[in-house]
Amino acid sequence: MMQRRPSQFFRALASTLGAVSVGLCLYAVQPAFAQPARSSVAIPAVAGARVITLDLSITASGTGNVGGVVRLRRPGGSAIEVGRFSVFGGAEQSYQFNVAGALQQLGLSGGRAEVEVEPIDRSGGPAKAELAIRRAEIVTR
Repeated sequence: MMQRRPSQFFRALASTLGAVSVGLCLYAVQPAFAQPARSSVAIPAVAGARVITLDLSITASGTGNVGGVVRLRRPGGSAIEVGRFSVFGGAEQSYQFNVAGALQQLGLSGGRAEVEVEPIDRSGGPAKAELAIRRAEIVTR
């Protein structure tokens, strides 16, 4: 009796299905990365202002040294980085960022903008802590 060998098609199919199942398993065990925190802020008229700052209060869940990248975004447009910070998990911290250049670059005076705070892990890995914006306000002096 003659022994049958699987055709090349079935071997390729089995190989492909094996790769897909390994890929799905790897996807399933990936850690959940923290999403950026977002808040809408009112932008006062900035004509004649000597100093324009973004006053921001942030809390971080979890433990460890967590950082954040702060960006200002025109509604529906691109974002500009205005600063970075560090906060230890569980603490609330307040920060001030000079946003005069960013507002000028975005062409914003009056209206609204979005503040985005993206978490980063200061120990070199992906950020797993959640950041929350407690207060965000643009202040002119």
